[in-house]
Amino acid sequence: MNVKKAAEQLLLSYKKDKYPFLKKEKQKFSSRGYPFEEINLIKQLLFPAYWNCGEIKKKENSKELMLKIEELGKLFSDGVAPYAGEQNKKQKIVARVLEKLGSIREELKKDVEAAYIGDPAAKSYTEIIRSYPGFLAIEIHRVSHLLYLYGAEGYAREISEVVHSETGIDIHPGAQIGKYFFIDHGTGVVIGETSVLGNWVRIYQDVTLGVLHFEEEKEGKIKK
Repeated sequence: MNVKKAAEQLLLSYKKDKYPFLKKEKQKFSSRGYPFEEINLIKQLLFPAYWNCGEIKKKENSKELMLKIEELGKLFSDGVAPYAGEQNKKQKIVARVLEKLGSIREELKKDVEAAYIGDPAAKSYTEIIRSYPGFLAIEIHRVSHLLYLYGAEGYAREISEVVHSETGIDIHPGAQIGKYFFIDHGTGVVIGETSVLGNWVRIYQDVTLGVLHFEEEKEGKIKK
């Protein structure tokens, strides 16, 4: 094995990189395991009693709750940084998303209700929150959608793709999804960036929503 030759070929290839490939050698993305730590923290903060940290629901344990929120904020900051540009912009994005966690949770409670009503096999809310891939997909989407709206589109896509890998459900963070949403089974579901869904929507497996035909530029490239 000629390691030196392999290195020379890679160095040559690196040198050929032109925009929009990254040219900054010092560009840093957050170092992370798989799945992202954010996923577990989001689950714990939104439905703590279901993920072995129900004590943070008590007012006297608000310090522990705030520590978890701060931990999530740090992970968000690291993830948003390469996409947000200015430091102030990064902080504003993270703060806005964290401040919406309570309202996101209220929306998700409606999604749990929709799943329970819509699936005769559902035995309890606990089963839905802990084991339904469709619920996990919408749970993380409601967070990643805000990251997308507030200017961290790339990081929102990173988080969405982790859940896509885990559930087989592909929801673009730009998709607009109303209240009482339920995906049953879910394998092969694709909801594209341009999708707009109203309230009380139920989707089954192997459904694709989004634009099928794209406007092209003169060179034949798809117009962004």
